[in-house]
Amino acid sequence: MTVRRAKTTVNDVSTVAKALIERDFKAAAKSNGVLSKVEQKEARAYVRAAADEVRKQQPGKHVQLDELAAQVAPRTQALMSEFNQPAGAGANLLSKAEANAAFKKDPVYGELVLEAYEIASGNGLDVDALALAKVERSLGLDPGEQITVYPTLHEAERSSGGWLVRLDDGLLKNKYVYGKNDLWHAEFDVDRLTGEISVTREH
Repeated sequence: MTVRRAKTTVNDVSTVAKALIERDFKAAAKSNGVLSKVEQKEARAYVRAAADEVRKQQPGKHVQLDELAAQVAPRTQALMSEFNQPAGAGANLLSKAEANAAFKKDPVYGELVLEAYEIASGNGLDVDALALAKVERSLGLDPGEQITVYPTLHEAERSSGGWLVRLDDGLLKNKYVYGKNDLWHAEFDVDRLTGEISVTREH
């Protein structure tokens, strides 16, 4: 199972939110990097709201990622600051209750805060399950054969059968290596925002 983090920092949530803004903008604007009014109608609520602000403040301005992010980031930061503990040991942390409170206060921008919190805290996509499914497909297992998950590569390479090792539990992506018996086959990343799998090295 994907690692759940006991404590989630405001900085981590902000980092994930920034990556989500880029993901959602690119999904809406497609390939040319400019969000048209037609594309805006199909975008997420916070993207639509921020794009409206850009068009209002700068009439005739093309809505691009930087302009959109400049509208979104201050609003998400303000929401976190409003509900985050102002001082003391927990001042740099965001709790689930605080993220939920941000969403209830502002369902448009608060939705982004809540999603970023869920990913940063390890409660988003189960990327370990996605990694395991990728290995099962890649190794072409015999009926009844299962993949064993090991904590270290050293242990995995001394085993028999198919195996998987998580090399890094990152904020935006996890890194894995898999193989069979004493040979590793490939390293790959799983994006924690989208679930996309990218092979980074093959044996």
